[in-house]
Amino acid sequence: MDTTTKAISWGESVARHLLDATVCPVCGLDGLAAGCCIRCGTDLRGAYGAELWEASTSAAAALRAREAVLSRAPQSSATPDDTAAPASASPDAAASASASPDDTATPASASPDAAASALTTTPAPPSAPPGTRAFPQPRLPRSSATVQSVLAIAGAGLFAIAALIFTFLNPDLSDRGIRSVVVGLVTLVFLGGAYMLARRGLQFSAEAVGGLGLVFVSLDVYAFAQLGRGDAVTWLLAALATAVAGAVMLIAGRLSQIRVWHWVAMLAVATVPAMLGYAASSSYVAALGHLGSAFLATALIAASARIAASSNLAKRSLAAFQVIAVLSAVPLSVFGAFSFGVTVVAMLGLSAVFALIALHAVLAARQLLGHWWSFVAGGSATSALVLATTSPVAHSAGQWLPAVLPTAAAFAIALIAVTPGMRTLVRSMLATGGIVVVGVLGVIPVLYAAATAIEALGAVVRGAVVSGDGGAVLAEPSDWAPLLGMAGIAAGLALFGGLVRDRDTRHARRIDAFDDIRRPGGEREPHQSLRGFAAGTDVVAIGAAVLTVLTLACSDLLPLVARLVIVLGAAAITAVALSRTKGAVNDPLTPHRVVLLIGIHAAVAVGILISWIDPQTVPLAGIGAVAVLALASRTLPHGIRFLHVGAGFAYALVCLAQALAQTDLGSIAVLCLVTTAGLVGAIVVTFLPRVRARDWYAVLVVTSVPFAAGIVQVIFERSGWTALSTALMFALALSLVLTRRPGLNIVLRTLASGMLVPTVAVVVVCLGAQVLAVSASPVTLPVIAAIVALVLPSTTLIRDALRHNGLPADASAAARVAIEASALLTGAIATVLALAREAAGLGTTFLVLMILGVGAAASAVFTRRRYAWWVAGAAFTGALWCIWTMNGVDLLEAYLLPPALGAATIAAVLSARGIDVRGLYAAGLGLAVLPSLALLVLVEPDARTAVEVPWRAFALLAGGTVLLGIGTWCGRLGRRYRTARMRRLVPATFAAAGVAAIAGPVQGIRMGLGADLGRCTE
Repeated sequence: MDTTTKAISWGESVARHLLDATVCPVCGLDGLAAGCCIRCGTDLRGAYGAELWEASTSAAAALRAREAVLSRAPQSSATPDDTAAPASASPDAAASASASPDDTATPASASPDAAASALTTTPAPPSAPPGTRAFPQPRLPRSSATVQSVLAIAGAGLFAIAALIFTFLNPDLSDRGIRSVVVGLVTLVFLGGAYMLARRGLQFSAEAVGGLGLVFVSLDVYAFAQLGRGDAVTWLLAALATAVAGAVMLIAGRLSQIRVWHWVAMLAVATVPAMLGYAASSSYVAALGHLGSAFLATALIAASARIAASSNLAKRSLAAFQVIAVLSAVPLSVFGAFSFGVTVVAMLGLSAVFALIALHAVLAARQLLGHWWSFVAGGSATSALVLATTSPVAHSAGQWLPAVLPTAAAFAIALIAVTPGMRTLVRSMLATGGIVVVGVLGVIPVLYAAATAIEALGAVVRGAVVSGDGGAVLAEPSDWAPLLGMAGIAAGLALFGGLVRDRDTRHARRIDAFDDIRRPGGEREPHQSLRGFAAGTDVVAIGAAVLTVLTLACSDLLPLVARLVIVLGAAAITAVALSRTKGAVNDPLTPHRVVLLIGIHAAVAVGILISWIDPQTVPLAGIGAVAVLALASRTLPHGIRFLHVGAGFAYALVCLAQALAQTDLGSIAVLCLVTTAGLVGAIVVTFLPRVRARDWYAVLVVTSVPFAAGIVQVIFERSGWTALSTALMFALALSLVLTRRPGLNIVLRTLASGMLVPTVAVVVVCLGAQVLAVSASPVTLPVIAAIVALVLPSTTLIRDALRHNGLPADASAAARVAIEASALLTGAIATVLALAREAAGLGTTFLVLMILGVGAAASAVFTRRRYAWWVAGAAFTGALWCIWTMNGVDLLEAYLLPPALGAATIAAVLSARGIDVRGLYAAGLGLAVLPSLALLVLVEPDARTAVEVPWRAFALLAGGTVLLGIGTWCGRLGRRYRTARMRRLVPATFAAAGVAAIAGPVQGIRMGLGADLGRCTE
C-alpha cells in the first residue's frame, strides 16, 4: 500500500468501525442509549459487553497489523500478462505463498496442486484487473429442496395420513395397546427416515419428515397419558412423557442437526411445569405451574445458543411462550386465591405469585423484550408489595381498601423505581408498570370525586342545603377512604419524584468524584436517569392533590363553612406561592405550573359553586372568592389579567345583589343598587390612571350589563331607584367625555357622548314618576323637549369647549355629532310618547313640538345646520295640526296649505338670494294644488259630498289666476333687473296655474252629473 496517500484503507476503516462505541454492532444503529440499542434491543452491558469489546479490540489490532504488513509489500517487475496467472490462483495457494518469506518475490510459483484443488471445488472467479489483488468469492448456500424431495415429502405426508386413519378410524382396531404400538412404529419410521435424510444432506426433506414424526410423537405422549386414571394422574403421565420425549428429541436434534426437533423439543420441555400444575386441580397451583414454565423457558433461552443450531427461532418462540405463560398465570392466580374469600392468606398467596412474576421478569429482561419485561417487573413488583402490605386489613377493615391500596401502590413505586442495581432493566418502563398499577387502583377515588362533584352541582340546582348548618360530618370514618387514597397517591408520587432527583444528584456527585471509573473501552458506567419521567409523575401528583382538595370541598364530610375555608385557603396559598416564584409571570408555562393554575381556578369555581348550596353564605364566600381570584391574576401575564378583573368585578356585583336580596328591598331596588355600585366603581376606576386599559374596559363591560337591564326595566316601571342608577350613568358618560385617561379612544368617547342626553331624559321621566302622584307625562315630556331645544343650538359650543379641554379635533367633532344625534332621537321619542300616551294629550304634544321647533330654529341660526330648518318646519307644522285637531277642523286644505305655502314662500326667498331651490318651490305649489284637485276629481258626487257652492273649484281657479299673475310678474321682474334668479320659478308657477285651471272643467262635469249647483237648482 502506498503510504503517501491520504485515503483511509479498508482495514483501517473496519478497525475504526469496530472501535466505535456509539454504533450497535448488531443492527448498525448510530446511537446507543445507556449501553442498549433502541432498535434491536441488544444489551451490551455487563460481562457480555466487556467480552465483545475485547474481541472487537483484538480484531481491530489484527486488521491494523495486516495493514502494516501490506504497507511493506514489495513491487513485482513482471509484465501484466504474467500477473494474471497468480490473480486467478486459489486463496489457499495465495495464502501458502504469502506465508513463505522466501517466495514473496515470486508469487507466480504457487502450488499447481492447490490451484487445481480449488478449481475442482468452486468455479474460478473472474480475473482481477491488472495491478489489483484478487479476493476469494464467498460460496453461496444451496437449498436441498428438489423435485424429488418435494415428492418424497408428499408421499411421507400421505403415508402419515393413511397411518392415522388406519389407527384411529378403523373399527376393527379397537384395542388401545395395539393402536399405541402401531403409532409408535410409525413414529420410529418417520424419525428414523428424517435422521437418514439428514445424514444424506437432504436437510429440507429431513425437516419436513421430522416435523411429521413429531406429530406422531405427540400422539405417543397422548397415548401414554391416557394410561392414568383420573385427571391428576393423566397430567402427571403427560408431563413425564413430554419431559422424556422432549429430552430425547433435543438430543436427537443436536446430533442430527434437524432444527425442527430441538425447536419443538424446547417448547415441549417448557410446558412440563404447567402440566404438573394442572395435575393439582387448583387454579392457584396451575398459575404456579405457568410461572414454572416461564422460568424454565428463561433457562432454555439462556442455553439455546449452545444446544440449538437455529437459536434465534427458538429464542423468539420461547420468548412468546414466556409472555403467554405469565399473562395466563395472572387470572388463574387471582381466581384461585380469592375463590375462598378475601383473606390474609389469599392476599399473601397472590402477592407471592406477583413476586415470582417480578423475579421472572428481571431474569427474562436480560434476554429478549427488555422493555416489556421491565414494564411487567414494575407492575408485578408493585402489585406484590401492595398485596403484602394491605393483607392485614383486607378482611377486618375492607372498607379502608380504597385508601390503603392506592397509597401502598404509590409508595411501592417510589421504592421500586429507585432501588439500586437492576441494571438489566429499563427503569423508565419499570416505573411505567408501577404507574399503571397506581392508575388502576386510583379509579375508585376518581369515580368518587366525580360522584361528589355531580352531587354538589345537583344540590345547587335543587337549591337544597345539606343538613344542619350547611353540611354535617358523616358518622362513618371510612367515608374518608377515597379522599385518603387520592392524598396517598399524591404523596407517593411526590416521594418518587424527590427520590429520583436525589438519586440523580448523588450519581452526578459520584461521577465528579470518581471520573476515572469507566467501562471497558473508556465509557462511563451507564446510569438510567428518571428525571424526565419524574417530571410527569410530579404533574400527576399535583393533579391528585388538587383533586383531593376539590373532592373534599364538594363532599359533605365537613360543614360547608369549613369546606369553603379549606378550598379557598388552599387556592390562596398556592396563588401566593406561585406569584412569589422568581420570574413567575415571565417564565414559560411548565406542566407543573399549568396544573397548579388550573387547580387554583378550579378551586375558586368549586368554592363559588358550593357557596350557593346555602344562599346565606354567598356574600361572605364571594368576598373570599374575589380575593383569591385577585391573587390568581398575579400569577399570570399582564395581558390576560383583565379576564380576572372582569370576572371578579362581575361576581362581586352578584354577591352584592344576593346580599341585598336578603333584605326587604324589591327586585327593582336591588337591580338599581347593584347598577349604582357598578357605575360608582367604573367612575372611580376611570379616574385611576394606574388601572390598565384592558382592566378598565373589563369593568366598563361588566357595568353595562346591569345598566342595560335597568334601562329595559324603565320601560315597564319607573321610580326613584332607576333615576339614581341612570344619573350615575350620566355621570360616568360625562366623565368619559371629559377625561383623557390612557385607553380612552374616540369610539368609546363618542358612545359616551351619545348617552348624555338620553340618560338625562330618563332621569327626568323617572323623577317625575317618583314625585308626581298622577301621570307625569304632561310635565316631563315638555321638560325633555326643553332640554333637547337647549342642547341643539349648543352643540358648537360644546365642541369648542371640548377642544379647549385638550381633546383632539376629530374626537370633539365626533362628540358633537353624537350629542346632536342623540338629542334629535330623544326629541323624536318624546314626540312619539306625547302622541301615544293618553295622559299627555294634544296640548302636551303641541307644547313639545313648539319647543322642539324653536330649538331647531335656534340651532339653524346659531350652528348653521341647514337640516335644522326642516326639523323646525316639521315641528311647527305638527304644532299647527295639533291646534286644528283640538278645534275640530277636518278640512284637508287647512292642514296642507300652510306648510305648502310656507315651503313655496321660503323657496321664493331663497331663489331671490341666488339659491337654486326649484324643487322645493315646485313641491310646495304641488302640495297646495294637487290634493284639492284630487278631491274634486276622485270624490264621487253624491248627496253626502254635494255642497251648495263649489268653493273648492272656485278657490282652485282663483289660485290659478293668482299664480298666472305671479308668474308674469316674475318674468317681467327678471327682464327689468337683468337677472335670471326669479325667472327660474316661472315654469313651475305656470305649471301649477295650469293644473289649478283644470278645476273648471272638472266642476262643470260634476254639475252635469247633477252634483253641487245642479242639485241645488233642482
